[in-house]
Amino acid sequence: MGDGFGELLSLAPLVRATAALGRSSAHQRTVEEMHLLGDTYQMQGLVLLAEAASAAQLGESDRAVRASDLAGSQPQTRVGFTSEVWVARALGLLQLGRPDDARASLDHAASTPDGVSSPYLSAVRVLVEVGLGRYEEALERSVALSADLQASYLDHVYAGVGAALAHVRLGSPRAAIHALDRADAIAVRTGDVVAKAVVALARSVIDTEWEAGQALDLDVPLHGWRRLFDTVAHAS
Repeated sequence: MGDGFGELLSLAPLVRATAALGRSSAHQRTVEEMHLLGDTYQMQGLVLLAEAASAAQLGESDRAVRASDLAGSQPQTRVGFTSEVWVARALGLLQLGRPDDARASLDHAASTPDGVSSPYLSAVRVLVEVGLGRYEEALERSVALSADLQASYLDHVYAGVGAALAHVRLGSPRAAIHALDRADAIAVRTGDVVAKAVVALARSVIDTEWEAGQALDLDVPLHGWRRLFDTVAHAS
């Protein structure tokens, strides 16, 4: 059991890394390899958690929700990774145009022991507040997250994109562009090309002077992110 756990732990960062680099084929192969190990060592909960989080990152909304739902039924997930499963589910639901269900998932995540102080939860909460039309609340949460020393670079990117969307809906396009500039700078420093592409996609919706040709050409369509940004941009 220990060896199998070690193998899975070594592959989990690779799943996230291939997702961040936009290497769709390599990412899928790694997920499949993890599933084989998960079946062998009865650790599918950990595998599904990695799949759900990376799918949401790539905007593969249906897969994120499906993997999250399956992960939530696994004993390994229920023990110590409950909040991350529910947060990934929330992000997938939000990308599918279901902000109310996304909020319910986040509330569930917040009720778990590991979700009380989760920066990932806080970052996705910014985006969910935008999806619900609660723009002032989104900005307040984004500011709070910017001071969280435990937040990852991706947490900051998500919160920055959420802040940009909130600013533009409140009639402050200049502030929106500044928020995107900060998020883009973070993505560039880390080398996460998918995060950079998400920021570029948001910019294409927010900034009328943005040239579509400046967007990154990736083997990842980002369908869920595109749907989310279009929905917010055209909200009444």
